[in-house]
Amino acid sequence: MQLTDIKKLEGTVELVTGLHIGSGNLEMHIGGTDNPVIKNPINNQPYIPGSSIKGKIRSLLEWQLGVVSATEGKPLGFSHIEKLPAEKQAHAKAGTRR
Repeated sequence: MQLTDIKKLEGTVELVTGLHIGSGNLEMHIGGTDNPVIKNPINNQPYIPGSSIKGKIRSLLEWQLGVVSATEGKPLGFSHIEKLPAEKQAHAKAGTRR
């Protein structure tokens, strides 16, 4: 796989439902929270890591392209594209949908 283009997306995220992105701290302390939230170490504000946004966007695009059933819930890869019907192959490779 080779990087062929970079796109810059700008926008505002508005939460309309609950959101929790854990910090991954598996150690449990007496009186501590069992599900800590990721926070910026400088201002202690919660934030959404870029990798979480990237994963969500990728997932939504795969649903929009209609390729989720072909990948059996795994991220879309070139091996999956070859198994798709010809029409979906073209859209998946181009990243567009009719």
